[in-house]
Amino acid sequence: VKEIKFQAMRLCLLLILGFLFMACPDVEEDPDIVSPVTNTQFSFLQDVNKLYFGADVESVYGDEQLSEVSILWYGNTTQNIPNALLLNDNGTNGDIITNDGLYAVEISNDTSSVSNTLDDDSGYVYIDFIAMYQNETVIMPDSFRMGNIIPRIVSVFAPDTIVRPPGNGQDLHTISVEVFDVDGLNTIQTVGFTSYHVEGDSMLASGNLIEMYDDGSEVNLCPGFSQECLSGDSLKNDDTFSITIAIYGPDHSQQTTKTGTFQWDFIAIDQMLAKSNKVMHEVIVE
Repeated sequence: VKEIKFQAMRLCLLLILGFLFMACPDVEEDPDIVSPVTNTQFSFLQDVNKLYFGADVESVYGDEQLSEVSILWYGNTTQNIPNALLLNDNGTNGDIITNDGLYAVEISNDTSSVSNTLDDDSGYVYIDFIAMYQNETVIMPDSFRMGNIIPRIVSVFAPDTIVRPPGNGQDLHTISVEVFDVDGLNTIQTVGFTSYHVEGDSMLASGNLIEMYDDGSEVNLCPGFSQECLSGDSLKNDDTFSITIAIYGPDHSQQTTKTGTFQWDFIAIDQMLAKSNKVMHEVIVE
């Protein structure tokens, strides 16, 4: 079976046994030959944690019919042992349109599908696109620069139950979340949460994001008022964002705290407006 490589392969076999050295020979390339593999594609679908691969492949090459399209997936380094994956053109598993010449596959980015998973990785990923014909195998090595990696909510620090103080009392509760962004803390634009009252079927703060801060409680959030408002954040620039909320007693003369079940959806947004996956926390106010 003839093998055609349209770019120099990244990895060449080197066997060392005593004084015996063996290396694969150079593969000559004919600049006049046009590759049947074009429009190679890769996407990291971070919101659903899936990997997408695709390529346009000619059904006939040198009078030979296409028999199979696959890839070798190295992940973020060519030092990894690659995962072999089949691509299809039957409108399933990531392929959209049947028999349009675009072969594709979409898989979960977890160890149940591949060993070379992506996590908080940046830089490049490496793929060999392979088209197998009757007597020829065409290999198209390619690499893709990773796009913006979305931020991630690592953990939420919030009570499961809040009991209102008696009478006209007021209690303060600090809510915190730990956030991670592979591109650095300075790329985080906003962290916060929305609050949904389940029994009342309503959103607090008109559904707007209740912002949280990593300011070490050094910034007055209520300028112009007689009493300053601090976030309750304990340490500045430690990737933990906080906000202090007030809970009022049932007889408070100015403010009311609703009772019932609340769904808090936490989210982080970076400077490119990419949003983390939401993390939900349920709290009961009694």
